[in-house]
Amino acid sequence: MENTSHCSTGKVTEPDLVHIWNQFGFNRPSVLANFQHGGVLMLRALLYWLQNDPGALSMLKTRALPSKLPSYDAGLVASSICESLVKLLNLSLTSKRPEIDIVAMSSEPFWKLFDEDMYFDKTFSFMFQVYDQLWTQLDPKATSFTRVMTETENVVSELLKKAPILVNDLRVEWEVILARRAGEVNGGEENEKQGELVEDVGLPIATPSDPLLLSSPFRTSKKRSSFEFDSDDYKLKLLDSSSILTLEHIAQIDHALPLTSQLCQWFRIYSLEANGSSLETLLFLAKKQSPTLLIVKDAEKNVFGGFASDEWHHAFHYYGTGESFLFSFANSSAAGGFVKYKWSRKNSYFMLCSDTSLIMGGGGNFGLFLVRTIVCRYLCGYCMLKTNIV
Repeated sequence: MENTSHCSTGKVTEPDLVHIWNQFGFNRPSVLANFQHGGVLMLRALLYWLQNDPGALSMLKTRALPSKLPSYDAGLVASSICESLVKLLNLSLTSKRPEIDIVAMSSEPFWKLFDEDMYFDKTFSFMFQVYDQLWTQLDPKATSFTRVMTETENVVSELLKKAPILVNDLRVEWEVILARRAGEVNGGEENEKQGELVEDVGLPIATPSDPLLLSSPFRTSKKRSSFEFDSDDYKLKLLDSSSILTLEHIAQIDHALPLTSQLCQWFRIYSLEANGSSLETLLFLAKKQSPTLLIVKDAEKNVFGGFASDEWHHAFHYYGTGESFLFSFANSSAAGGFVKYKWSRKNSYFMLCSDTSLIMGGGGNFGLFLVRTIVCRYLCGYCMLKTNIV
């Protein structure tokens, strides 16, 4: 009898649950109403935050208590953050885009975040904390959900552009911003800005005229004012004829290869002229072949390409090593026009191949991007060569 009585008096009713949630800023008349817009995704993200951040409940309860600073509707904030984060991370699906475009996603500077476990829930927790910190900085008379939410979105959007690898990278950057705003770092902003400019000078990202060769995880090597070579040394380097490469092209590229590959002869495993524009054909012929050279010539006669360290294959993630590099003969100020784009060490976006495209580089822009439409409309030829030990 005692147990039965205890159970009946200790039963939690719906009004009790609503009251509990209200204490933490979830002010809707029913518990489920707090999740009407955020749904399961919001509930899962909130659960992760509350389970992994000891200060989360305390923060929410403090903000819900009467004070000089107005409280905010935690449910509205959470659902808005959830919706905003889906857009910021390009995860939203529409009738026109029913599936996530992996290729498009891989060009985003925050692409590496997706490798982290529970990345969405962690970023949600971080974004909620940013919102709360911005809320507390406002004049109580000027507090506005829309105003703070807009600033929160802007902050997170800018932080995502800094190519974070982990969610904690976002936190570190945000702490620096808060310190600047509080005046804790005197003159730090100007000094850091100057430091970034110096680094940019030391590691220049060249922008050749060719629109298919853009910024990437590769940086330019130092330009050589002249390049001399003995043509007899390279006449037998390429075992097949080429409508794209001259002997000087071959010599320049060979000189840029890793030493182990400089001991190799090249043979053609694929060409647009002989094998057509099918990406599947290219992958079939390139199977079990590595390393390889991708050589491209566009309709304006620009020659460019890349050295791929690994075998080309379909994947939902980047692969390859730091030996990979891009090159171009479009720079008139360099010897023979040749510029090598080495690994910048800012990310590891070397090689990626989807169902419709072949990519080298990433992290804001692709370094080299070939799709069927580009091949058919803009290229007069390209081929893939295998480096083979003699």
